[in-house]
Amino acid sequence: MANNNTSSPPSAEALAGNLAHWRTAVEAELKGIPFEKKLVTRTPEGVALQPLYTRADLAGVAHVQAAPGQAPFVRGANPIGYKAQTWQFAQEIAATDAADFNKAILADLMVGQDSVALVPDAASRAGIDPDADGAPVGVGGLSLADSRDFAAALASVELASIPVHLRAGADALPLASLYLAAAQQRGVDLKKLSGSLTADPLGEWAESGSLPTSLAGAYDALAGWTKWAAGHTPQLRTIGVNAEVYGEGGANAVQELALAVAAGVEYIRELQKRGLTAAAVAASTRFSFAIGAQFFTEVAKFRAFRLLWTRAVVAFGAEAESAAKAAVHARTSRVNKTLFDAHVNLLRVTTEALSAVLGGVDSLHIGPFDEITGATDEFSRRIARNVHTLIAEEFQFALTADPAGGSWY
Repeated sequence: MANNNTSSPPSAEALAGNLAHWRTAVEAELKGIPFEKKLVTRTPEGVALQPLYTRADLAGVAHVQAAPGQAPFVRGANPIGYKAQTWQFAQEIAATDAADFNKAILADLMVGQDSVALVPDAASRAGIDPDADGAPVGVGGLSLADSRDFAAALASVELASIPVHLRAGADALPLASLYLAAAQQRGVDLKKLSGSLTADPLGEWAESGSLPTSLAGAYDALAGWTKWAAGHTPQLRTIGVNAEVYGEGGANAVQELALAVAAGVEYIRELQKRGLTAAAVAASTRFSFAIGAQFFTEVAKFRAFRLLWTRAVVAFGAEAESAAKAAVHARTSRVNKTLFDAHVNLLRVTTEALSAVLGGVDSLHIGPFDEITGATDEFSRRIARNVHTLIAEEFQFALTADPAGGSWY
């Protein structure tokens, strides 16, 4: 039967009256317990979550009428969301040896993964000779000492069509030269390389406590790498902002956003001094966030990031549209995962991943349930990879441009 109900929503006055009546009824049921104490939840970010939201809560919110793909991009950077292409399944692989990594990545690419996430070890990021005494080889990732390691890790991977993401540390030039040499040896057109090979001196400094060079020298190298890549590998992002280190270190959602935007702004300032425009920096940047456990807070975090970054880029004189070109990556958090009841982690990573998808991320790593052990197996990687597919296809969150857009929450 057709729905012939053409009545309009209640007026603001009528809505206010209805809310007042509801509040009176609720307070009567509470029998003297204060409404604010019983029904209002205060988050670690200082936000007071109300038990009920209505269209009245949208009054004065300037971006409500913006469509997906329109500034300030709270509803996503793409006008059709994930309908044309889902977020990248950028699953990391816990391997320290290039041959082991290659075996695992080839198997995963055959069954659903669509990008490569290379995580260099501490020695590779710092440019330390792996043969040096005490070199942190294999600590935190894959040993990539020379172009042969890259060739072995990426053997049979179609580099011209599969994005590769590599977080290179404070200075990308050493690892970038090895990666590009390995690609050229295979005859790959560098202009077809896609993904990211990023330097993030501020993030590396925060994570490791030191830099292999001066900060000014790191900025010089980052500017040079970004300028060179613009002409030779235009599909590779070169500037990283790793906010994961703050989220995993105890920052709440507001603090993680503040630190991420502050780092991005600092890169714009420093790279402008070195001949790059704010628009060029924004288009070359990849932000990475940890996904916390509070579902709605995390949805809001990713959506708020686009708004904040758009304001920052516009303040530097760039067009708002250039802010949408920044890529946003997310990975499920490690800090809230359990070692002794590992299958509970399946539930946690699923809700975390969904919050990132509703927030509009461009790429996503979903941690295998045994990731906290430091090693994963084929089964745990498959289950994690399938969560991507379930969200996109079984739950059909890729069919609507902005599934969260109709909420008053």
